[in-house]
Amino acid sequence: MARLKPEVFAGRYKEGQLVAVDGKPAIVVGECRETGYYFVQRRDDDGKVYTWKEYGGRIKHYTYHCWRCHSVIDSSVHATCPACHWVICPECKACRKPVCEDDMLETGVKPVNANNNKFDIDDIFDYF
Repeated sequence: MARLKPEVFAGRYKEGQLVAVDGKPAIVVGECRETGYYFVQRRDDDGKVYTWKEYGGRIKHYTYHCWRCHSVIDSSVHATCPACHWVICPECKACRKPVCEDDMLETGVKPVNANNNKFDIDDIFDYF
């Protein structure tokens, strides 16, 4: 399958929006200066927070079902909670199970996690 031009993905995702990368939830930290790329962040199973630059074509909207009422949730149309970064259910207004708590992930910050090996220091300077 041919790779789409990066311009197709410009402006598609918003800062703070929950998305899926490789099937796992991640948060959009911000759009890169390089068209069609985004900085995304996730707290992995090891408890560490990883931030990297991702091509927009590899990012998908996060879809699942509400833990409380089982309604379909979709990050492309439903709001993401600014504290816990879970999608807010349009039916029962639930976000994180069992209660909303701050996940300590920050959006709108400059990524400085250069030792992550997902991007290098030149990628960071290209952003500014």
